[in-house]
Amino acid sequence: MTDRNAITRLVAGDSSDEPVRRRFRSSAGAKGITPDAFQRQARTALLAFQTFASRDTALVFLNSFHDDLGGRPIDVAGASDQGADIVAAALRSGAAKAPRD
Repeated sequence: MTDRNAITRLVAGDSSDEPVRRRFRSSAGAKGITPDAFQRQARTALLAFQTFASRDTALVFLNSFHDDLGGRPIDVAGASDQGADIVAAALRSGAAKAPRD
């Protein structure tokens, strides 16, 4: 009778009888961000960091829903070139404000 909790000691180069399992798996059907969307979001984030006095204020702006933009600026910018242009224009015009608590 074998103890299931016992540690199996193998000589270097040997293998156990266990089937090989992948330890890390990507989520089935998960879609990553496209390179174009990533670039638009990066440009928008950089502009927000340059526009606002603090990093925290820029992050609040980027990640909060804005009615006038129709969503979170980071999502709007990532969705299309037109969305990125709209968010950039709001930042450059001074119309962009971080929501207050």
